[in-house]
Amino acid sequence: MQKYYLSTIRFLLGFTILVSIFISCKKDLYADSSDIYAQLSANKFFELGSASADIVNGKVYHDTTYSYPAIPILLNGVANSDMHITGVIDTTLAAEINEFYKSNNLVAKVGAFRLKSDTLTVHAGTSIVTDSLYGMLDDARYLDSAGVYVIPVRINTTNNELIKNPIALFRMGYTQTNYYGRFSSGNYYSEDNPSLYTYSSNVNNFGYFDIVVNRKNHNQVGDLVFNINPGVSSPFHYGSLKILAGLDFENSIINDFKTTVDTVERLNNYAIMPSGNLKIETGAVVVQQDNYSSWDNFVYRLSNLSSLSADSNYLFYFHLPANSDTNYFPPDPNKAYSNMFVRVKCNDLKSLNIDSNNAVVNGSLMDRANWNVYSSQGNDSTYEANYYNYLIPSNAIDGDVDTYWGPMGFTTSSAFFINMQNAHSVKGFRIFPNYIDLTMDILTAEILSSNDGNNWTSQGYYFGSVTDPNSSKDNPDYKYIHFNSSVNAQYFQIKILSTSNYYSTSSIPEIVGYE
Repeated sequence: MQKYYLSTIRFLLGFTILVSIFISCKKDLYADSSDIYAQLSANKFFELGSASADIVNGKVYHDTTYSYPAIPILLNGVANSDMHITGVIDTTLAAEINEFYKSNNLVAKVGAFRLKSDTLTVHAGTSIVTDSLYGMLDDARYLDSAGVYVIPVRINTTNNELIKNPIALFRMGYTQTNYYGRFSSGNYYSEDNPSLYTYSSNVNNFGYFDIVVNRKNHNQVGDLVFNINPGVSSPFHYGSLKILAGLDFENSIINDFKTTVDTVERLNNYAIMPSGNLKIETGAVVVQQDNYSSWDNFVYRLSNLSSLSADSNYLFYFHLPANSDTNYFPPDPNKAYSNMFVRVKCNDLKSLNIDSNNAVVNGSLMDRANWNVYSSQGNDSTYEANYYNYLIPSNAIDGDVDTYWGPMGFTTSSAFFINMQNAHSVKGFRIFPNYIDLTMDILTAEILSSNDGNNWTSQGYYFGSVTDPNSSKDNPDYKYIHFNSSVNAQYFQIKILSTSNYYSTSSIPEIVGYE
């Protein structure tokens, strides 16, 4: 047992000697280690301040200190005469302080912080310094990231022996707001029909612009013009800056597209949009101070659509390119905000048995008394059950041009059905325009016929037009679906693909048939 106690005593003596040696090695850093620990436990040496900065492309546009951490000065005794105490930041000690205190505070570069006032006066007879030095942010350019920084301060005076803490420190919690450019919203329209818009809310559920170009008998169609509105991650308060637009045609798009989209929606026959089909017409816009988005749009033009194959899904990116110009917002590092997938699919719609000129139909008006009409959303009862009494299908055959059929909700595609009860040799149909809302003209529709209401035969595609604004109910701009050869059938379907309404909703105030 005696040997055990002797061994324990020897160990404790050895440990004490090692600690003494370690502390003595730190004498150049700390005058009194026990006092350092006491002050540390009282949170005096590690007072935490707060500061922040606003940064664009590495340029600090504004920085500020919100709270100034105090750096107390401790004396060993009474000052015999007036003396001046100064503080100097010494960042070379930061790493050693972190090691000594087993902390992981960030280490600032020279010039990042300074003392709000670097001199104190201690009057004769003073043993306690009632004032403190205070730390503050000086230049955020010298800070690599947000976090808590440790800033050592050397304390000097004419009587250094009187200073108990020749090295003190403060901490500064630093946050920074980096401003990035991003896509805010977008729409596109066809120059064949400038009133036909598709808003960004119609970016489909898979997160990309899904554009179907319906080509009339593979003829050249008008350019597609994209207006994409850029914005910023947060309103910028220190002036107006620009955002740059870009396009990407790299083959990597296909892999990116498959990764983000194709795992959910299976698409085939990918191709990169030929760069010659796309150009940027407006590629730099200004975001005004304190605004989330620009007052102007990027403008992209997609042309020569007749050159695209109907068998392929053409892909490209709208994106914000990287730049280092401090007058421009850099792209958001989150690609979901700085890249916008676009897929373009061309459909060749053929008129077949539909007169492409939509000529007037000559023949006898059909008796509609026995007609039964309904839509892809249901019959009159379905509409009434959903409180859409004013849009019921039978409005299209009630003889009143002030009532009309329309789809429930903002439906982008719908179909209107006619059951004539018996087969008829039909030459075509005439549709009365909607003079209550002239934005509901049917522009593209597939016309189908059937003898049983289940098995359908396509008669081709009808290509309509916008109602003449100079027409009226008394002088209507009738729309004709003219069959080149009469169709013998009981059922007819008007499958609407596009309209003049930017929500792609349609209407039929009155429809009559000819035989």
